Formats: sequence, C-alpha cells, structure tokens
Amino acid sequence: MATHWYLHTGIEMELLVAIVDNGTAIDAIKAGEVITVQPDGWGWGSEELANANWRIISAPILGTHAEILQMGYILGELMVHGKTYPRKAYLLNLSALPNSSQFSGARTAPIISMQSTDVIGATTKVA
Repeated sequence: MATHWYLHTGIEMELLVAIVDNGTAIDAIKAGEVITVQPDGWGWGSEELANANWRIISAPILGTHAEILQMGYILGELMVHGKTYPRKAYLLNLSALPNSSQFSGARTAPIISMQSTDVIGATTKVA
C-alpha cells in the first residue's frame, strides 16, 4: 500500500458514505460503506452532494483510520461458487452515529460534521 501524507496525523477528513444498500448483488455497495475519503475542503461534485443515497461526513480522524474504512476490502474476500468478490472489512454503523436521523430520508446539510470519537465508535468490523 502506498504511504500517504495524512496517515499518522489527526486532520479533518471528509468521508463519502453510502446510507442504503445499492442492490442485493454480492458486490453491491452496502449501507455504512465508505466509498472514498478526501481531505477537508474537497471539491465535491453535484453527484456526491445531491445523491440521496450518500452522505458526506467531516471529522478529524487519523489517516490510518481513514485508510481502513476506505480500503478495508483488501483485508477480506468473499468466495461464492468459486468466484472471489472483494468485500469491506469495516463499515460505519449509521445508527450508532449522533443524530442518526441525518442518515435517512432527505439530506438536511451538504456535509455533516462529527467528532473523531463518533466515527471511531461507529466503525464496525464486518463478520
């Protein structure tokens, strides 16, 4: 894995998170899956800002935690009928986040600010 400048610093990061399952296929994006992590102030496009199935969370987290959430799928694979599918090793438990109502229904803010402890506390290892 490449070394990134933000891995060992607790800086403000923005996480694009799915809030609903995107289908039933084995490789479909699941609710709580972190799609990407970007530095604070990232220039999100209208697709990310307006998608009702996604939310953007801003929190001062360690880069190592961001890497685990974003690239966790490297850590585990799921074998079905002889075919290997990547899977996320960690998801965010959306109901464990403060003001969890922000993660269902209509978007009330373009970016949701949280504390690092909120994101860390909601991180759940996939069984």
